[in-house]
Amino acid sequence: PQAAAAPQGAAAPQGAGAPQTTSQATSPQLAAAPPAVGPQPPAPAAQAQMTTTSQLLLNSEFSSGKDPWELVVRTDKNAAATWSVNNNDVANVQIDRPGKKNWHIILQQEVSLVAGATYEFSARMKASGNRRVAMQVRPVGGQSVDGGWGTPTLGTSWSTHSLTFRAPSSRTYEIVLRLGGDRKSVQVDWARVVGEGGDSSPVPPPPSPSPSPSPSPTPIDPSSSQRLLNAGFSSGKAPWELVVR
Repeated sequence: PQAAAAPQGAAAPQGAGAPQTTSQATSPQLAAAPPAVGPQPPAPAAQAQMTTTSQLLLNSEFSSGKDPWELVVRTDKNAAATWSVNNNDVANVQIDRPGKKNWHIILQQEVSLVAGATYEFSARMKASGNRRVAMQVRPVGGQSVDGGWGTPTLGTSWSTHSLTFRAPSSRTYEIVLRLGGDRKSVQVDWARVVGEGGDSSPVPPPPSPSPSPSPSPTPIDPSSSQRLLNAGFSSGKAPWELVVR
């Protein structure tokens, strides 16, 4: 049953303790509006704002050995180094000949990133003595992306270093630690690439639109669509022509 309408001219109760009523007539702002008829649809829920964040490197803590990490040593630049993963899941890069440039010895892994997404590349490292290394993010065989370069200084204690960058296009990138140019060996406890504001999963295709019904053909009006001269041969042959090859 609907609530009885309030008497005309009656003032609504004032104060925080006034009871609530479902009658629209008691509200001065809604008094002129007719009551809703039938069940009303629920108010639309606010669309949730979601940000996908995920760790994208494989074996980021070296708990599964070396793969898919790769140590690239430029022996043609007189560099020499070996590496191993100890029982504490720490990568040890032993440098015998450092070469002259930091890119003569690099530890790297490839990863697919999404255009326009923001990522953080971080690594926990230390060295056998104070030295600099380089952290780099680049397309395979290309140059560093904007924000994808840093040259932190390592000491003999563990420290975490990071850089934030945006992927300019959806493709495969190299996550690189440049360790050449200095004879002091380097240990890496873990390395990560965490995505923010993007997702590495493919975007699903949009649903196919429902087929539209085929329109009925428009009837042809002979009086308006006929364009041939002497169509009924009532005037003889012209302008018809018989062509014999």
